[in-house]
Formats: sequence, C-alpha cells, structure tokens
Amino acid sequence: MTHTFLLQPGNWNLQGLWCERKQKPIPIQGEVVLSWHQNNWFSWNSQLKFANNDDSASASKLLATSELNLTYRGYIGFQESQYTFVLKHNVLGNLEGHGWITPNAIIQRYWVLNDRQRRQGFETFYQNADDTYYLCSCLTKGHQMIITLEATLLRGAQS
Repeated sequence: MTHTFLLQPGNWNLQGLWCERKQKPIPIQGEVVLSWHQNNWFSWNSQLKFANNDDSASASKLLATSELNLTYRGYIGFQESQYTFVLKHNVLGNLEGHGWITPNAIIQRYWVLNDRQRRQGFETFYQNADDTYYLCSCLTKGHQMIITLEATLLRGAQS
C-alpha cells in the first residue's frame, strides 16, 4: 500500500474521542484538507469540533474552546521519508515539527515555540487501508500526558 494521507491532496473526515486527564472522553469530528503547492511543499488545514453532548462537556476544559483550527505548511524533500513543518494552532499558537513516513505509518513530533510550559506532542497516523487511517495523538506538558486523541480518518469522495 502506498500512503494516500499527506502524500496526496484530498479531503479527509475525522471522527474520534478527545481525552483529558480526569475528564470523560469528548466526541470530536472534523475535516482535514491536504493540498500540494510548488515542488515538495504541502499545506494541511484541519477544522475540528467537539460534539455538543449533554452528558459531557461540549468543549475541551483544558483548551477552553469548542473548535480547533490547525494550519500546517511543510516540506518533503524529493524521494525522502522525512519532512519538516510549521503549524499555526488557534489555541497553542506557533509550533514546529518533523515527521517520518514509514511503510505503514506517518509519525510526527511537534513542539510549541517560546513555551514556558514545555508543551509538545506526538502523533501516529497508521494506515489501515488506502482510504482509512487511525490517528493516535498525545500532547504533553513537561513530563505529563495531558491530552490524547484517538480518531479514524476516512478519505472523502474524489472530485
């Protein structure tokens, strides 16, 4: 199987659970749009929303928001399996990161710039099928895990 997420332009639907310490999991859903510009440069925009559910909070207590907007811009060298990116996050601010593309997964690490709280994260996009990926994401603060996200990404219809 060849990776379709990140390496090809497209729309993806995300659905999963957002987990914070000592809180009930919160359903989250959204859309991820990947596009390529110039040689080897990609952009990746994610808009994620917490489900309104009377049983649990309608928003992340830790991030104090009901919506997450993430805008990535990255570079993958020709025929390379590693990449770098910058990320603008509507809550965390500016981030930088790098990733590896392995045969079965895309793995990336990022860190918040100029952050006294030492927040950083790690994500794995495991390919289950051509149009399906499982995401496991974790945000840490110092040495403690503070947020995890488990989600499925399904590729939307091609136009």
